[in-house]
Amino acid sequence: MANRSHFLRWVNGIVFLVLPLLGTRLVPQWSRLNCWTDEVDIATGRVRKTWYLCYVRVSRRVEESAFSREQEGADKADVPPQWHRVHTFSPGIHYSPHHYFHAALHQVSCCDESWELGRFTPEARRQCVRRVLQLWQAGSGDEGARGYCHAIQEVAWNNHEAQRETVVADLPP
Repeated sequence: MANRSHFLRWVNGIVFLVLPLLGTRLVPQWSRLNCWTDEVDIATGRVRKTWYLCYVRVSRRVEESAFSREQEGADKADVPPQWHRVHTFSPGIHYSPHHYFHAALHQVSCCDESWELGRFTPEARRQCVRRVLQLWQAGSGDEGARGYCHAIQEVAWNNHEAQRETVVADLPP
């Protein structure tokens, strides 16, 4: 019995070491045999990163994003998460299948860059976050927030050119 247990541990060790190196030739792409995923919580903007190997979740961590950092405690306290897939990657595959919230993390990044460029006030940032989260929750994936994020970039650029701070009144509806 001890020999069998030792053998199984040895085989598991080999599988966990070799499988990630096999890439896409032997492992189906985006399979939980070996993949990692990014998800966004459309209630708060947090990001969850998960890695699967041999159909087992190896790691999972939740990170704050620019959106979740801008919210006050009351805005995200006791809010049940609503996780939606953004990306799925596999070794050797440098693109992801398209998910409904495929552009969500890019939208967070664009808003964050716009806030810096346009010198958004803290309240303008919070209002921007609330509006994007509302648009995401409206049920059309990241598509509903696309136009709003482009409008935020334009407001930021115009206020940067005018060398003025961006306030809530400057934001698109």
